[in-house]
Amino acid sequence: TDFIIMKLQTIIYLVLTAIIVTISALNASWIAPQPAGSLKLIAARGSDPDNDNCISTDGLQQAFIAGAEFVITPVTTKSGCASLDDAIRYIPNRKLIISVANPSEVDTMVERFAAFKRPFDDRYSLTGNGAAVAGAHAKLPDTWGWSETDGRACYSAYLWQGWYGAVPEICRGKTMIVGLSEQWFIWGWPNRFQQRMKDAGVRVILTDLEGGKMKGITGLQQIPEIPRDFKGYALIDDIMLIGRAIKS
Repeated sequence: TDFIIMKLQTIIYLVLTAIIVTISALNASWIAPQPAGSLKLIAARGSDPDNDNCISTDGLQQAFIAGAEFVITPVTTKSGCASLDDAIRYIPNRKLIISVANPSEVDTMVERFAAFKRPFDDRYSLTGNGAAVAGAHAKLPDTWGWSETDGRACYSAYLWQGWYGAVPEICRGKTMIVGLSEQWFIWGWPNRFQQRMKDAGVRVILTDLEGGKMKGITGLQQIPEIPRDFKGYALIDDIMLIGRAIKS
């Protein structure tokens, strides 16, 4: 009986060891090639992090000078803020992520682009709640659009399925949002993971989290937490400080 128990224990140990070795091999980042491209910065608040969701026209320009590839700008604004019309008119060759709060703002956005006879091409993308983004996709099916809810759902699904190399269907062709403090939980991080996401058409946004909610990176001390090999997107709150430090 003792011999049988010892034999069973040995078999269990060998099986567990084989599983661990297999999972480790599947997710070894060093096996994947170094990803091409560069880190792309998304400015969440233009050049004025203290002015919530309000960016002046000059602030838009300054955000790009500081290193932003995209700047998030709302459809509707209050007095003193750059309007969508201003962004379309004065910075036609820059990339914008337009924040839409509801489906009616999607309609307004489409109308403004039509009024300026401006195509909604790959210079422009969308963010907002799930209903607004879904409504935008119905009108602009080839547009990159993402919501925090869907991006976080993709992250959670990958934690459960990524260990054997799978990219969940909920992620394919969409966006994953990853907190700085969460990156080390990701299977294959960073290079193997990035190769999988590229093959599945998934964009990855690295961000800070506060109370489980997405927020832009705000402190210089957070910059070393962004891996040098990470070639996705990083959401930046204070682009004038963080953007210049990263790009210098």
